[in-house]
Amino acid sequence: MNKKARPEGPGVKKNALTILCAFFVADLSAVFVADLCAVFVACSGGKKVFLRRLKRWLHRPKTTTVPLEALSVLWAHDSAPLKGTLTEDQEVRWIHSEINSFYRTYVQPYAAAMGPSRQVVEQILTMLDHHGDTPSLPASQAGVETGSGALACSRKSHRDQCLAQITLREHSLNVAREAMDIIKKHHKDYEMMAGRILIIALGHDLGLCSKAQVPGDGWTKSLLILEPMVQDLPWKDIVFEAISTFQANRPKSQEARILRAAEAASRKKELQRLQLMSAPPGVPIDINKVRHMMGLPAQVSQAGSQTGREDS
Repeated sequence: MNKKARPEGPGVKKNALTILCAFFVADLSAVFVADLCAVFVACSGGKKVFLRRLKRWLHRPKTTTVPLEALSVLWAHDSAPLKGTLTEDQEVRWIHSEINSFYRTYVQPYAAAMGPSRQVVEQILTMLDHHGDTPSLPASQAGVETGSGALACSRKSHRDQCLAQITLREHSLNVAREAMDIIKKHHKDYEMMAGRILIIALGHDLGLCSKAQVPGDGWTKSLLILEPMVQDLPWKDIVFEAISTFQANRPKSQEARILRAAEAASRKKELQRLQLMSAPPGVPIDINKVRHMMGLPAQVSQAGSQTGREDS
């Protein structure tokens, strides 16, 4: 049987174009269709401009239609408040109100710039919330035993005994406030420093929470507690250096100098407050000193402060 001759002419072009459209409707890959277009050009000898346009159309950027309800999930996630932040209508997170107040004032406004360091700050605040009732000075340094009564603050030699009445929680928050005030005053990009400064200030005495005996100075335990918290932070070495060197005569890093200044300022105010509150009954209160400890200007005359009342 003789085979039929292969038909040529316009019919071949029409059949090839039909096959091309069929593959396109079947949603084959763009590369495969483009190759098929090349075959069609070879066998048809025409329509090259059309096929080039078709090939560009096949390789056009594809658009995707997303349901509105799916987008609403993304909007809700992006617009939701940061995890762990406190709002006026939200239940408090920590037991002690001073920690919640500190968080709203010194942490929450800088949460976006702090990045992952915010979680570390929250962990330290939680430890201070649970274990911050310990004295801010070790018993060996204060020279007193835990549970002793009120300590006299009249003589300079009893300074450490006075400061031992300040809890670790109170002192750590005081140092952190002073440190934040320092960087706000002297650094334009203080928002970018807030995370590591808060970690350093809040955690520099964290070792007092533990009664474990470790070699080295008191800051050694603080670093051992902080190490797993900050191990993934890019500036963890800055934290370690600041805490371990801030008590030196001339700290090298600016973070260590900030911690040293904040520690000194907070201790001075704490001692003044203790001396003021331990004044014997009947001794007039110096209102100007009270205002100075609160960071307010002295607006009361000395006579007024001694009498404790204004002249009518």
